[in-house]
Parts: sequence; C-alpha cells; structure tokens
Amino acid sequence: FRLNRESDQIAMRHRIRICLAGRAAEEVVFGCQGIGTRGLASDLENATTMAARMFATCGMQLDIDDRRCSSDNLAVVVETPSPSEMAHVEYLTREFLGRQYRTVLAVLEANRELLDTIADALLKQKFLSQEALNAIVQDKVPNRTRIASATNVSITELATESDLAAQLNTVGSDR
Repeated sequence: FRLNRESDQIAMRHRIRICLAGRAAEEVVFGCQGIGTRGLASDLENATTMAARMFATCGMQLDIDDRRCSSDNLAVVVETPSPSEMAHVEYLTREFLGRQYRTVLAVLEANRELLDTIADALLKQKFLSQEALNAIVQDKVPNRTRIASATNVSITELATESDLAAQLNTVGSDR
C-alpha cells in the first residue's frame, strides 16, 4: 500500500499556500494598500475552491497536525448541501485560509531578504529559470532551519526552497 502524497491534506495545504503566496508577497513588499489585483483573483478562487472541497467532501479538519482534531469534521456534505452545511463549510474555509495566509506571511517576512533579491532579479529580467531561482535561494537560505525557527513552523510544513523561490517568481514580474 502506498499513500498518494499528491492528494493528502498536507499536499492540499501546500498547494493552498502556494496560491496565497503571491498576494502575501505583495503585502510584505508594498503593504496592505499596495496589494494588486492582477492575477490574484484566480489564485484566491483556487485556494477557496480547494479548501471548501476538502472540508465539504473529505472531512478535513482545521488543524490537520493535531490528531485530537481528526474527528472534528466527519459529517461531510452529501448531495445538495443545506444552508447550515454551507455556512459550516464557509466558516471552516475562511478560518483555514486565514491561518494559512498568516503562515505564508510569516515565512515571507522571515525571508524578506530572499524575497527582495528575487524581486530585484525579476526587475532585471521578466522570467528566471528554476536554476537561477535555486542559486538565489541556496545563496540566501543555505538550509531550512532559519525559515522554520523564525516562524515557529515545522520543517515539514514548509515548501522546499525551490517551491518558495518558484512562487516568489511572481513577485515583481508585472512591475
């Protein structure tokens, strides 16, 4: 038996964080008032859809790392959802997205130098290769310990450095 790591709750949380990272990077760099609108709507829609689907149909709980919470959302939506079921899923989705967004903000703020370096590189050329991103990340973040210790996030929670760099690739590409 092999667990499909592409469709488990940690993988979904990772994908949701990637969807939130572009907006979070803009907030870190430009402040709340400087958050742009280009391209963010589809990322937020994707994050919302993934989270809502996981809560409504897969029984995902808010705190997927806490075994004590594993039974918190076992009654999933079957067929046509009732208004109370929809309200429950909406509450869980909004709460979850807020928590994930705050985590992404913390990671980006703790790695502001890396974020700025990638944004500067993107100002010079519109696209960066994965190899160029990896080189920047390796230079600025030689290991993942600094990221985790600065944010109180476990190492397993974080995207790989190349994933972080790839997501940060969107910062500055339209500017």
